[in-house]
Order: sequence, then C-alpha cells, then structure tokens
Amino acid sequence: MLVFISVAPADKWESMSADVAESLRLIRESGLDHELTAMGTLIEGSRRRCSI
Repeated sequence: MLVFISVAPADKWESMSADVAESLRLIRESGLDHELTAMGTLIEGSRRRCSI
C-alpha cells in the first residue's frame, strides 16, 4: 500500500515546520519505507502497518 501525506495550513499562513518534523520523526520510528518530497511524504507498507 502507498500512502501520500501532504500538509497545508487551513486558515493561517504560519510555519508548520515543527508539525512536519514531528510527523516525519514518527514515520521514521515506525520503520516503514518512506520518501520525503517537496510536495509531501510517500509511505509504503502493508495496509495494516499504514493504517492510522
């Protein structure tokens, strides 16, 4: 299964770098294969492991 995550502020154009960094930390700790791109993060794994 492939999952693509992209984050954009809904009401304010404030920096979300801390939120993105925390999300990436959790993804890395999960051990799932992932790729960080300019537009978002691609995660690859079984349906069970990719479920929230």
